[in-house]
Amino acid sequence: MSDQTFHPPTSPATRGAGLIPSFVIIAAMTLLAFLPSINNGFTNWDDNKYVTENPDLAVHGSHGLIKIATSNYVGNFHPLTMLAYMAEYRLFHLNPAGYHGVNLLLHLFNALLVCACIGGLSGSSAAALAGGLLFAIHPLRVESVAWVAELKDVLCGLFYFLSILLYLRYSASGKRATYGACFVAFVMALLAKPMAVSLPIALLLIDYLKCRPCARRCVGEKIPFIALAALFCVVTFGAQSDIGALNERAMLPRLFRLCIPFYATLFYPIKTVAPFHLSVLYIFPDTPGLPLTLMIELLLSPVIVFTAGMLLWRYRGSDRTVVFGAAFFLATLLPVLQIVSPGLAVVADRYSYIPSLGLCFLFGQGIAALEQRTAEDRLQRFIPVILTAALAAGLSVVTFNRCMVWRDGVTLWSDCLATAKNPVAFHNRGCAYVIEGKPDSAIADYTAAIALSPSYASAWYNRGSVFLSQNDFARAAADLTEAIRLSQKYADACNNRGIAFLEEKRYGEAIADFRRVIELKPDFASAYYNRGLTLLRMGKFIDAATDFSRTIDLNPGFIKAYQGRAECMKALARKPQ
Repeated sequence: MSDQTFHPPTSPATRGAGLIPSFVIIAAMTLLAFLPSINNGFTNWDDNKYVTENPDLAVHGSHGLIKIATSNYVGNFHPLTMLAYMAEYRLFHLNPAGYHGVNLLLHLFNALLVCACIGGLSGSSAAALAGGLLFAIHPLRVESVAWVAELKDVLCGLFYFLSILLYLRYSASGKRATYGACFVAFVMALLAKPMAVSLPIALLLIDYLKCRPCARRCVGEKIPFIALAALFCVVTFGAQSDIGALNERAMLPRLFRLCIPFYATLFYPIKTVAPFHLSVLYIFPDTPGLPLTLMIELLLSPVIVFTAGMLLWRYRGSDRTVVFGAAFFLATLLPVLQIVSPGLAVVADRYSYIPSLGLCFLFGQGIAALEQRTAEDRLQRFIPVILTAALAAGLSVVTFNRCMVWRDGVTLWSDCLATAKNPVAFHNRGCAYVIEGKPDSAIADYTAAIALSPSYASAWYNRGSVFLSQNDFARAAADLTEAIRLSQKYADACNNRGIAFLEEKRYGEAIADFRRVIELKPDFASAYYNRGLTLLRMGKFIDAATDFSRTIDLNPGFIKAYQGRAECMKALARKPQ
């Protein structure tokens, strides 16, 4: 291919009919590999915040739609995803099979789109099949597919890959309607998950691969994409800041913090080649000292990445396919490279969902090149087929088994702890044990989390709450006091400690805690009820009735508040005038 002439894709691989056999194979393998996910339940890793404990999904009418479409959830603005959850809730209520089924079907469509995209980019049906198959059944996809909370990933991927496919058609035909459809798909991808902001760079890379002249029209048509991506970057940064998700990892020395993006860049290609020891959570120790091996990996990663970048730059004109695949991977990974360090995760399997198209493209091109090289030899011509089939079979088995890890919270966090001991996994498994009604197991896990991270306020709070449920009020109060010391505005901890004080008849301290909760969260109905109950036991019936009435105003379905207010009225009626 000449560097000066743009050649639009014209091979059958760019047309639907030429890829039908590949579509059938990919669809069948995808369904088989991810079949166990249908039987999984919900986990306690954001599934509760998005679905099982999200009251907004049950709100009917235009008010509910407007709230879903304009609110941030778990630090993200993704209204299309939330509207999809609302639709799922209407169809399946809290039956997890329905949610998992939707995720799987969306991933299946995405795999077919990736196959078509690679066919359009390469002009090779062999590359399309091999690359599409790698994308479809790789174990790194499991987190995006088997996790109900990652509907945003597969939904964003659907419109992202569709936008790329439409752009390929537009660049070949020049039809304005196709360009408009490409832009609309981009808007939908952004509304599903802000990670789609990388699409303008991806489109420029497609122009580079196809040797499209860098004319005024070529640049101008990207401006709407760039402007919209910039707007969503601002919105996303604000949403993350609102929940305090932007974490600068202050405990790590500055040199190692600077190495994190390079470490993450290498992580995904390595896990693509060797998908072992996968985990739901990869975090660094939040301490000044790091293991020696991790320090070496961090310090070497910039050297390796810069060396690879220099080699790609050197061969940017002679081997566009390799440069495109690598550059697409890096460009689409930029939003999650921990440059600003949002959240706990250093890396995450789900972050590879869209960027993996670049790596799958390279794999497909490699298989296509091998097919051409061995086509003339009767014995060797089956080598590409055998290699692809063997790889597909092996990856399918790993993916099949990996899907079962997401069965519930206990299996998920137990698998995480089998890879590495970290306080978050112990804490979250403890929460899962509470859901399963195993308080002693939960206490053991919370204790392990505290031992690893003594400043983990949530672990102290949850262990104290379990003690409270067991009527061990002294230990509950002690743990909740520590949680409050670590997090001064911990309203839930103040509320529960107030309950512990109430049960110990330490009424003054209980009132002080409930008053503090109301200052922090003026709409916290339970705090008004608990303060009303305390006042009732103190014989302050008028003040208690006022708190019970406020509870009812905030939550008309709070039955105990009506009972408490009625008890106050009876006591006041009996009281001599």
